[in-house]
Amino acid sequence: MIYVMLSPLLKSGPVSLHLLFFLLLAPCASAQPVLDPDNGFAPPWQKTLLIVGQDKPTIEAYVNATKTVPGGMMEYTSIQTLSGLSLPFSNGAGLHHAGFLMEKYPNSTLQLGLYMVDALLQVNDGTYDENIDKLADWLAALDRPVFLRIGYEFDEPTNNYDTTQYKFAFQRIVKRFRAKGVTNVAFVWHSAAKMTDKDPMMWYPGDEYVDWFGISYFSPSQYETAMSFYWQAYLKGKNFMIAEASPFGMYTLRAKQDWYDKFFQFIEETKPQAVSYINSHWDAMRTYKSSRYGDARVQKFPEILDMWMKEINKDKYLNAEDLVGDLQE
Repeated sequence: MIYVMLSPLLKSGPVSLHLLFFLLLAPCASAQPVLDPDNGFAPPWQKTLLIVGQDKPTIEAYVNATKTVPGGMMEYTSIQTLSGLSLPFSNGAGLHHAGFLMEKYPNSTLQLGLYMVDALLQVNDGTYDENIDKLADWLAALDRPVFLRIGYEFDEPTNNYDTTQYKFAFQRIVKRFRAKGVTNVAFVWHSAAKMTDKDPMMWYPGDEYVDWFGISYFSPSQYETAMSFYWQAYLKGKNFMIAEASPFGMYTLRAKQDWYDKFFQFIEETKPQAVSYINSHWDAMRTYKSSRYGDARVQKFPEILDMWMKEINKDKYLNAEDLVGDLQE
């Protein structure tokens, strides 16, 4: 509540009453954040937070090409080392430096993938408690919304996450963050959305620990699996995020155009609260060179850049300019 001392000039008359009404309501209106802190920092109804990743050079090239600062930056670190946060780090998959990006783009959120492969037992036995606490402190100091993907792509077979150990690790991290009073981090449960013989819900940490459901979208062949996971989010009343998206293995303009058409259609059907696009030249990275993922930069072809700009300029997408004054209150 804001209390206002009224001068004699404001105590009577229709003009004064209108002015008083404005003075009382204006602060209340400006105090309403775009991203709802009581709902995992979800945007307003039928709005979509646009996030771009997944490393420093890729994101900067995207901003230069599109002349648009996205509403979120996607980065990665690991529970084992916490690399790529305060200091730059490269492991052959791009140069990661989340701290640099957060300083350079003060009106963008952070979407952070937390790698935990081969570390679940150490998380659960307390070995990495110090790193969990350091991460919590570092993210809290950013003073902006953070979407933390704990053990992202939990059901990706190559990650080999044990269902029970994964659930315990996810819960342990969330509990330690909350015990430290961290309030600017939303927790994302991120599926690879691949067709497997295991039900993703086998890895589910529980409603009280999850703010968002997320999926990877690399191929239109994932449509049915991705839609199934979307409906799980809907039934649970959870926010839905496309947590990673990139056109894998598309080398011709025609193939890329088809991928984006289907990707945008999937967005239209599911209306996710956030979309995270990986704008990387995969084949130029040492880690992925032999995978033939291709070049996913929207600026690679003028025709693709035009498609992309027409899409993200729609009123539903939230970029950094839409969050000015919202993140550091």
